[in-house]
Amino acid sequence: IREAAFTRFRAAVDGRVRRAGSDVIKKEWRALAGLAPHQLARAPVFPAILRSYASIRYGKDLETTLGELVRCRTIQDSALTITANPAFVRATAIVDSLARAHEFEFSVLVDGLALELAFGTGADTLGIWGHLDVVPADTTGWSVDPWAGILKEGGVLEARGAEDDKGPFLASLFALRALRDTGVPLTRRV
Repeated sequence: IREAAFTRFRAAVDGRVRRAGSDVIKKEWRALAGLAPHQLARAPVFPAILRSYASIRYGKDLETTLGELVRCRTIQDSALTITANPAFVRATAIVDSLARAHEFEFSVLVDGLALELAFGTGADTLGIWGHLDVVPADTTGWSVDPWAGILKEGGVLEARGAEDDKGPFLASLFALRALRDTGVPLTRRV
């Protein structure tokens, strides 16, 4: 699986580099093309190439999933537990489906208050935190429906929770998936 993913990563980046206008990026990628995964991760240009690859490979999925998540009005309700709140149940199901599709382990912890997505092994753990709850939206201050989750012209999704914190949460997940695609060996659990 790792070798096939690395081959897909290289093919996607090769295509992007061929279309790129920057001779510098093309030159840097040609220098990286023969490196093994563990060598690739140490190359100075690797983060930029990884960002480009993640955008190409997962950008549409991120936009679609973010639209779905912001439509979940994940506002805490003192009359309901998290596991009884339909918006949180739906958001959890979306994250669960996404985690499984991208081969992450998935767990619901602390009576639904925490979700864990993980992969990798090692004695050390790298934790990346995010949250899916939002505060209520006073719709009078919005130019769009804050719960619609519609992508506007220019690739902007203006919605409650898009920036704090559903968007960054998903960006982290897709970035980790892109990193995993490279085949770069991880020495810790993420």
